[in-house]
Amino acid sequence: MSGMNVGRIDPATRIFKLPRELPEPGPAERSGASFGGMIKGVIEEAIRADRAATTAMEEFAAGNMQDVHNVVIAANKANLALGLLVEIRNGLIRAYSELSKISM
Repeated sequence: MSGMNVGRIDPATRIFKLPRELPEPGPAERSGASFGGMIKGVIEEAIRADRAATTAMEEFAAGNMQDVHNVVIAANKANLALGLLVEIRNGLIRAYSELSKISM
């Protein structure tokens, strides 16, 4: 280790090479899929599931639907969709919290 000089740092030496131009978009960017689009899709699916559960409950209460099994399935789908939405929100809040702790 006697041959190493760790006391002098040369600013011209870069560990990470910066690209001269922007990289080509990945498959998700080419297809139009984005994080915002994915979140929007999850929200829309949760709304659809909630409306389907509400409709199934109303139909059952009105006597138009005899099978309670379908009502329970629709309610569970809505519950799962809402649970997914809440977990995504919680993850985003945790990520924001971690990022806000980084000092620049």
